[in-house]
Parts: sequence; C-alpha cells; structure tokens
Amino acid sequence: MAPLSAAAPGPRVHWPLLLAALAAGWLLHGRLSPRLPQSWAPPELKPSDFIDGIPVAREELRLVVGVMDVSKGASAESSKRLFGLDLGTTRVSVSVPARVHFALDLSGDEPVEFRLDRRRRSLTAVFPDPEVQAVEVFSAAKRVTTEAGWGRLSSRSGRALEDALDRGLPDALRREASAPAVLAQVRERARPQLARLLATYLKRAGALGPEGFWAAKVRFRGEPGDEAPVVARTEVPALSARTPFPPAD
Repeated sequence: MAPLSAAAPGPRVHWPLLLAALAAGWLLHGRLSPRLPQSWAPPELKPSDFIDGIPVAREELRLVVGVMDVSKGASAESSKRLFGLDLGTTRVSVSVPARVHFALDLSGDEPVEFRLDRRRRSLTAVFPDPEVQAVEVFSAAKRVTTEAGWGRLSSRSGRALEDALDRGLPDALRREASAPAVLAQVRERARPQLARLLATYLKRAGALGPEGFWAAKVRFRGEPGDEAPVVARTEVPALSARTPFPPAD
C-alpha cells in the first residue's frame, strides 16, 4: 500500500485585508447612497413665497402664459321686403386677425398648491387652469365682402350686418379659445415655463438636490389623471436668458 501523503495546503485567506475592504465598501456605499425616504425630512416650503417671486402684475395677480394669433371669420345675411316686393338678400362676410392672451389667476388665498411625495421625494406644484385674459381684434386689417340684394343699395346694404358681426367677434373668440382642446395646448406650452420658475425657486431655497427633492412636477387643476410628467430633477439645466414667457408660435 502506498504511504499516505499530506494534502496540499489551500490558498490562505487574508482576513484582515478582506475585513478592511468590506468596511471601506460599506462606508463608500453609505456616502454615495441617498438616505432612505423614511428618514428624510422634506424642506419647509411655502407656496406664498414661491408666488411672491413670480413676475406678475401686482394689481391683477395674473401671469400670462401664452399668446395665440388667430384669424376669425364670420358671416350673416338679411332679406328685405318693401310693399310685398322682395328686394333680395344681402350677405356679409368678415375676416379679421386677432390675438388671444392666456393667463393664470394667482389671486386668492391658495392659488398654487404644493403636494409632497415622501416615497419618491418629489414635489408637485398644482397651478390654476389657464384662462382667456384678453382678446385683441385688429380691426384695421379686417376684410369685408358684401353681396347686396338686387333691389338694395350696395353702398349702404349690409352695414348693419357688418356692425353686428364686429360686436360679436370678441365673445366668439373667447368661446373658441376656451375650448378644452385649446386649453390643453396652452397647458402644455405653459408647463416648461412654470417648471423653470419652480426649479429656480427650489434651487434658491436649497430644496432641489441630493439632500432635498429629487424631482419636481407641474400640474394644473383641470388636468385629467393623477400622474404628471417630471419637469425638473436634481440636475436642472441652466435657465435661458430670454423673456420668461415668450409668445407662443
């Protein structure tokens, strides 16, 4: 029988080095990893402080968030009879360029609401819905087409119809600009503008970053659903030097 030989020694484990590496990794993980949401205390923020920093007209507290250029057309007709004789029908059509201004009403006690999500460490600013603030009708560029009835004076026929159409144009423009589809477009155009203001406020307050909120969102009260797109994170791009609210295309 062959004599038994001693087993070859296995690789030696350098326990002090291993423990030191584990300790260093744990410390590095603790420094690089953010604190758990359960132990995080959100910064104290006041919507009133945020509103005070927004450049709005103090006498109205309305923030213009969109301008839309449109062309509005309208038409009307009128028939006339004299002593039983049909003098024909006069038709008038007008087309006029106009400009609609949309704004947020920031008056009242709580026009903007801050909603906190501790688990995601996000802040959602809920703004009032945009509304039609003003309608400008550029009457100097108005185009009028008049088809006078066969028995009526072309120089005078249709003047009353034209005046009636002119009076009704502003209200008609307001109604069309207040349609849900139009307001949805205005909200999407206003969202990045409001996001810049919100991000600037959070950065100045030291509330956006590793120790503060990780994300910020902008919502409107009339928006459907509960989710809102993230508009600002811990790394906020540099603000543009242009006017805060440029006219919409």
